[in-house]
Amino acid sequence: MPFEQKVEAHHVLKYTGNCKIALQLTTCPFENTVTRVDASGEAMSAADYVGKVKAERTDGSQNRSNPEIRGKNSRRWLIRPNQARVGAHIDKVETFDMIKDPTSKIVAGYAAAMKQVQSEIILGVEEADNGKFVLADGGIMGTSLEGKRPGAAREKLPSKYRTAHNSERLTLDKLINAREVLALSDNSFEQGEVYMAHSPYETTDLLKIAAATESSLNAFEQKQLADGKITSLMGFTFIETNMLPTVSGARWCPIWTKSNILAGYWQDIKTYLWNNPAQQNLPYAFMDLYLDVVRGEDASVHVIETQVAA
Repeated sequence: MPFEQKVEAHHVLKYTGNCKIALQLTTCPFENTVTRVDASGEAMSAADYVGKVKAERTDGSQNRSNPEIRGKNSRRWLIRPNQARVGAHIDKVETFDMIKDPTSKIVAGYAAAMKQVQSEIILGVEEADNGKFVLADGGIMGTSLEGKRPGAAREKLPSKYRTAHNSERLTLDKLINAREVLALSDNSFEQGEVYMAHSPYETTDLLKIAAATESSLNAFEQKQLADGKITSLMGFTFIETNMLPTVSGARWCPIWTKSNILAGYWQDIKTYLWNNPAQQNLPYAFMDLYLDVVRGEDASVHVIETQVAA
């Protein structure tokens, strides 16, 4: 016999409240490292920018003509995204009871799944069938939509904004080079909102750098070695993740400024619960998200390539 459970208004309120608690307990480490934009419509301009121009010097003659000095104007777009979602029918009374508990496997599992896809969209990656992550459209590392209209071609992050792996893992020289490139592009390190994502392998490299420099340069506090958690160095705030992609045999570790990454939320993570008459009127639990992310300018992102461990 099919499971009979009418979804009442109090069930919806309880499930929604518990999902909110679970979503708060399950964090997206990148959510507060980007600039949030409330989005609407099919497409919206994320960033308009004007190419650099050079002022001219006159020769002292009384030339009264107006100069015509233009830069190359361009625009980055946020496009109404496809739905990211998770959901399942509830066919047992025990399972239905679980949605009343914010720590239950079903509620916590849905929250974790939605926070992961939120992280993927922000980073510009997606999980392949083999469990590894690859570059996708949008986000910090993926392609950006640039042009006069939203139907323009997608642009990859140019190679000049990447530090080649050179058959090496993460090194101090690579960090110094990345900081120099970002600073030369007029990115500010004064407000402490420059972030770097890295895998556990690069955590090991950072701990080795800390151990090597602590006594002479005092680059890291002793607490970071004791905790095994690297927090910051040279103006970078570090975030460890297992969702970084491997491109042509090298792991991409992105560095970005918060103000430059625009996250367009058409809809934040939302929860639903209803009876589905098409499936024997079973209760159906559901979450979804509409989010698109784009780089405002390529020059405010830098990728350090590291050798992938064997």
